Amino acid sequence: GMEPSVYQSGEYASSHGRMVKRGSKYLRHILFLAAENVAHWEPSFAAYLAKKRSEGKHYTVAISHVAKKLLRTIYAMEEKHQAYQL
Repeated sequence: GMEPSVYQSGEYASSHGRMVKRGSKYLRHILFLAAENVAHWEPSFAAYLAKKRSEGKHYTVAISHVAKKLLRTIYAMEEKHQAYQL
């Protein structure tokens, strides 16, 4: 449940969708807290947050992007059976 919702009506497709509320709200909350901490302590995630903020994204939207990047990173580490490297 970390993807944006899709709104379509005929030929119109909105590019401003709210986050889907599927899945565990508690897990989503924990991911947001983890993303805030990772963005504070890890330079690559901090740079990604700064990039999203410079694109004009609201803070919570930018943190949701960081959370998605964190999930992709964790998944890749699990797939390759590797520890995180700076």
